[in-house]
Amino acid sequence: MEFIKIPEIGRSYRHHHRVLLSDADPDGRLRIDGVSRILHDAATLDNQSAPLDDKGLWVIRSIDTRIHFYPRYLEEVEAVTACTGTGRAWAERRTDLLVGGKVAIAARATWINTSPATGLPAQLPAGFDEVFGPSAQGRVIRPALRMKAPSEDPAQNLSFPVRYGDQDVVGHVNNAVYAAALEEAARASALPGLERAEGYSIEFVTPAQYPGSLEISLWHGERSLTAAMYQAGTLASIAKVSF
Repeated sequence: MEFIKIPEIGRSYRHHHRVLLSDADPDGRLRIDGVSRILHDAATLDNQSAPLDDKGLWVIRSIDTRIHFYPRYLEEVEAVTACTGTGRAWAERRTDLLVGGKVAIAARATWINTSPATGLPAQLPAGFDEVFGPSAQGRVIRPALRMKAPSEDPAQNLSFPVRYGDQDVVGHVNNAVYAAALEEAARASALPGLERAEGYSIEFVTPAQYPGSLEISLWHGERSLTAAMYQAGTLASIAKVSF
């Protein structure tokens, strides 16, 4: 899992956020669904402020993180983000969440540009390479999914309801909801809590829908937790936490 340094050339974007009540757990730790919202906000604001007529319709395919420490309640977080790779219809975005100038959480995400009419991958918007290409420095990435559910029976199963408000403006269950489900799964497991996690990865396979629920199967590794999230028998997402 390669985390390249955010380039010093080309376009980068800075977004400021303060950890408030809706972001933090009872101990004051920024929850990982809060992390997802900050990352998504930085990506959206960067794209919306870019000098492009066609902003594209981007959906997230996967996210990997490395956790050095968690931002805490009322702390100021600076998100620094840049495009670090491209493909035919997708791009990679690296983001660092900084607290006091130190990297608290590093993230790498793959986003796919889609057609509003079909929902299928669509070529990058006109002018994308001119705006975001310099920071990508010709690096080619692919959106292949890497994780699979273990073949043995899960150690635990739980259900996570999907609420009306979990949908976003493109009619998908928002990516932060899967992180919230992972928070719940980690809390239900016999493994150390997320406050001790070194990082987590989430892959988005099939969009979950409202109404419904995510049926989550958990596998406990020696230093990991794997969570496969299904809806109506179809794999919606798979996640792994490393301790």
